[in-house]
Amino acid sequence: GSYTIQSNGVPLVSATSYTELAVRADQTSPLVTTYGTPAYDVIIKSTGENVKLGKGEIQGMIDSRDDDTSGIKGYLDQLNV
Repeated sequence: GSYTIQSNGVPLVSATSYTELAVRADQTSPLVTTYGTPAYDVIIKSTGENVKLGKGEIQGMIDSRDDDTSGIKGYLDQLNV
């Protein structure tokens, strides 16, 4: 048997091929503009298109980075009070 791994309909891995991912600095993120902390988007390397992850471990990490209350931004806001 074989498996296909997709993210929002984009095949990332199949029996005979894969989509190479990369990261790109997100200079517009509030983490960068407000806190000076780097932030990155996951992209498809060949097209530069942002990957829409939906759910899963990687999206969970991005959510914990970006959440205004329980993520890094929320934590930094609490420190800046």
